[in-house]
Amino acid sequence: MTPNKQTNLEHQGLATICDDMRKTHKFSTHVKTKMLHRNLLTSLAFLFSLCWIAQLGAQDVNESHKAILKHLADTQKSSGIGAMSIALVEDGKAFFIGGFGQHGNNNAQAINGDSIVRIGSITKTFTALAYLHLVEQNKAQLNTPVRQLLPEVPLDNPYKDTPTTMAMMLEHTSGLRDLSRKEFSHPVALTIPEAFSLDPDARQIFTRPGEHYNYTNAGAGYISAAIEKITQKNYDEWFIENILQPMGMHNSQLHWSSTIEKTRVRGYDSDLHTELPYWHTLFRAYGSLNSSARDMSQLLRMLLNRGILDGKQIFTTDTLKRMETPSTSLAAQQGLRLGYGLGIRSREYKQHVVFQHGGDADGYLSQIGYSHDSRRGYFFSINAYRHDIKNTLQDQLDDWLVEESPGQPLRATGLKTGARCAFQGKLSTKTLSQYTGHYQSAVARFSGQQPTSIELKIINGKLHRSSQDKSRWFELIHVENHCFRDQGQVLASSIFVEDGDGQLHLQAYYGSYKKLTE
Repeated sequence: MTPNKQTNLEHQGLATICDDMRKTHKFSTHVKTKMLHRNLLTSLAFLFSLCWIAQLGAQDVNESHKAILKHLADTQKSSGIGAMSIALVEDGKAFFIGGFGQHGNNNAQAINGDSIVRIGSITKTFTALAYLHLVEQNKAQLNTPVRQLLPEVPLDNPYKDTPTTMAMMLEHTSGLRDLSRKEFSHPVALTIPEAFSLDPDARQIFTRPGEHYNYTNAGAGYISAAIEKITQKNYDEWFIENILQPMGMHNSQLHWSSTIEKTRVRGYDSDLHTELPYWHTLFRAYGSLNSSARDMSQLLRMLLNRGILDGKQIFTTDTLKRMETPSTSLAAQQGLRLGYGLGIRSREYKQHVVFQHGGDADGYLSQIGYSHDSRRGYFFSINAYRHDIKNTLQDQLDDWLVEESPGQPLRATGLKTGARCAFQGKLSTKTLSQYTGHYQSAVARFSGQQPTSIELKIINGKLHRSSQDKSRWFELIHVENHCFRDQGQVLASSIFVEDGDGQLHLQAYYGSYKKLTE
């Protein structure tokens, strides 16, 4: 196989090679058991992958590229998952679009850049872009109250003085819980009005809007309803024309079709063998996007280039900066800049800020990540409901994001993050004592979910928080005002804030906890 001399290296030709080798070995007609058949296909697919990686000696591919691809191929083989779809981007170009493995346990077609997978909640990144597209056109506003725009849609908010806004729906600070069991279990595709009518009593605000982050799939439903009302067009069709097509994502769509059903990579349960049916999400805007590695590379390139794709300004730089910046929670209002923005989550990883979103669809787990420091980005999707494997892959790719990054690592002084959390120094034990005590989770994602608790106390003159089971203690290092960071971090990642009732809360990446009265 001749190495591709273009910067955009793609995983091509494997399907043909696989076909030739299957004909040579004639195993497809002689293997007597499905298990042996699958093991042989998986082993051969891995060998093909290694052979292809060995060809990455082209002038535009460096050792880092080859190393990360080998890590991914090794993980695919050792884990036993059948398929991994991948897009890797650096310096504005995709150097790998393809994957490892095959389309199904009983379908030996090799994964390529156009293989269709379900990306789950990464759909929310696109949903945020969809609403921001209207904001850029002055057809919508982020601070518009939901009830003002959608009075016909169920939303019971007892906090009459604090309306839920469209931005809160996108940032998961609306005060809503997640979908009910009835809504999650509904197997049939619905229109947006039909989806809201399925269990309207579930659309109740439980905490004051704009205070706590609480992840909910319901928020994206309100966004899609708003877009449908503003544009007077079917959301699925408008989305393709105004969001996907301008980004050159011609192989993606929100809705089910017979073609998708025939051609998508099959998804499996945690045992890697039980095939799971296509999941029709209640609101397609929260998790229904069908896409490919090639199409997802377009999203990554656009995000890394601050809205520009192939010389065309798709979104403004200010739009993408707002997307990456939390704004509506109590923590964000007080200056904390790490957290969930508009369809994108930011966090500190090895002294660099990285941006991410995960996706969970029945039979698939997916992830995107990118770093402006390194100008690198990745997308991957595996066709099995195995979080342990997904986490291993994410660790490998997050390491690759920041390794040998040309961007300077964060430092504890001289930060230019736009936050009010800059280095100040150690607090006295007397001052720290105001934070000590028992804390209980302030929100519950699902109805009936039991609250969790942590404890804060001073150990050797330093503030520590416990794990939920009280078996471990973690130091909270003061940064500024009420902002703290974890050991090994540079930026503030937790903050003490008061809610509208004057209760003290600790808000951080591990949850929102209110201090209990002693």
